[in-house]
Amino acid sequence: VLINTSRGEIIDQKVLIEFLKQGKLRAAAIDVLEDEKNPSPALFEIKNLIITNHIAGKTQESKSAMALEITHQINSSF
Repeated sequence: VLINTSRGEIIDQKVLIEFLKQGKLRAAAIDVLEDEKNPSPALFEIKNLIITNHIAGKTQESKSAMALEITHQINSSF
């Protein structure tokens, strides 16, 4: 079983599809894609693949931390 929640480019999606179809990989769950704006339609035909929305950066805590970091970087540049 493969789980990828880091970066879409880490997994070759053509190989992922091939391995899942051939049974070389039992299942996969991903929340990132190689091309987020233009996902391969073949991905949505795979029964043993779960695709979720990449939401790691969308929590209130994450947004607050990002805002603080950006403010810190702006202040440090002056």
